[in-house]
Amino acid sequence: MNTLTNTNLQPKVYVGTYKKYNESSLKGGWLTLTDYKDYDEFCAACRKLHKDEHDPELMIQGCSDMPDGLSVMEWLSEQE
Repeated sequence: MNTLTNTNLQPKVYVGTYKKYNESSLKGGWLTLTDYKDYDEFCAACRKLHKDEHDPELMIQGCSDMPDGLSVMEWLSEQE
């Protein structure tokens, strides 16, 4: 039986864009996942964060305080 040892309830991801990354910029921001009621609300916050781009291609560049057993990949998807 797997037991979670990290039960921190404030997981965060750093969201940048591929355009900024390709231009040698890591400009983005940390978003706390529990601040959003669902995937659509989270994506809206990401688009607002990158409102300087017409159609930002979002990129997860880091994560923090993730519960054990949960990982975040560099792309955003509601389902695998």
